[in-house]
Amino acid sequence: MSLRQIVWARCTGHTGINAIVGNAVYPDALPDPDKLPVGMSLLPALVYKRVSGHPSAYRSHGGGGGRETVRIQFDCYAETGDEAEALAGEVVKCWNGYRGAPIGSAFVDNRLAFNELEIGRYREIVDVMIDYEVTHA
Repeated sequence: MSLRQIVWARCTGHTGINAIVGNAVYPDALPDPDKLPVGMSLLPALVYKRVSGHPSAYRSHGGGGGRETVRIQFDCYAETGDEAEALAGEVVKCWNGYRGAPIGSAFVDNRLAFNELEIGRYREIVDVMIDYEVTHA
């Protein structure tokens, strides 16, 4: 399973995130609102993307894998500031201190509000550092 798939599964499986956005968890960018199914709202939504990464200082022994540390940016979009803040809080609960194969550790490195009021939405950003086991097929 790729890191993108792992991040999606963890977020959609987290009770707090799911209560706010359901399955509106997207890699890289929000979808085009004109392409959403009829009756489905664009917001609230959670977008995640890898913004940086590097091999970890240590490597696994005897295999084709290794460890990598990556920064994942979570953009928490909503129609109100309170809802964006609540979603960001759930992202923090989901990831800060998380460990579970293949993720060795995860911690929140940064959190900030970056509202986009000119287009009518609020956004909070949560940066999470994830150290994980890389596997090669």
